[in-house]
Amino acid sequence: MKQDRAQLMVPGTSGVATDGCLQLPTGGSLKSTLTAHSSRFDEILAAVFDIKAMLEPKIDALKIDMGLLREDHKKLKERAENA
Repeated sequence: MKQDRAQLMVPGTSGVATDGCLQLPTGGSLKSTLTAHSSRFDEILAAVFDIKAMLEPKIDALKIDMGLLREDHKKLKERAENA
């Protein structure tokens, strides 16, 4: 039998979420499930900010390099026009 409803697997639950209804693990409560997901979200968010902090200096260096390349291109273009 074909199911017409989309199902989404939800980590930490006993199965699937259908039409927005979340099936909680056996013996678990909504509060404990939300707390577990909240804690995981905090870990992921902290990792994202760590990656951002690590990439920002590299992005700034690339911006400087692009600025220098634009200046070089402008100078070369002026030389070509004057030649």
